[in-house]
Amino acid sequence: MTSEYVIFDVQLLETHNKAQVLVYAHLVKKELETKAHLENALTEIYNQYKDTAEFEKFERPTVVGVYLYTSHRLGAQDKAAWIGMLIKGPNDAVPQIRIDELKFKSQTSLENNEGTEDEIELEKLNKLLFERGLELCSFSKRIGEIELACIRKADKKYPDYGAQHQAYVDELQELAMREIYLVHDLTDKMITQVNVFAMTYCK
Repeated sequence: MTSEYVIFDVQLLETHNKAQVLVYAHLVKKELETKAHLENALTEIYNQYKDTAEFEKFERPTVVGVYLYTSHRLGAQDKAAWIGMLIKGPNDAVPQIRIDELKFKSQTSLENNEGTEDEIELEKLNKLLFERGLELCSFSKRIGEIELACIRKADKKYPDYGAQHQAYVDELQELAMREIYLVHDLTDKMITQVNVFAMTYCK
């Protein structure tokens, strides 16, 4: 299973009453077989981090969260755009798993080239982008270039690649994307759709 996802960010947070681990991963292969497939990946990642012992006052985490995305770009751009998540809090007997039904249905139908609502959504998105002087694949490439430029800036400022590095990447991306949002009158939903559809339709 480990060859089917890549962990791209791990965040640790400790307060006086909480030790938290958040793990972010993306799928390597585009094919999504079943929801059980995603649940197994989430559970496997959870098992890798549930006993993390890098805290000062806690032997292991009191909260573990795992977020799985269909691509690295989507996860880096929008942490809320997960296709599957697992959370285990201090009061949970077992981890709680959630699969985003709409994203799962959308992704699997796109991969199978099914004529579904997703094709209608793609047509709507293309129309909205055209009205704003944008095109799906070139705009997706532009977003990727912005992400890469932000990472390179952070590499120079924080070469240790620690928590400050990721926070600075996020800050730079937010500033860069805020300008694009304003200039082109975009919404979070549109950006998420660009990332999802570009993964299938753009090479």
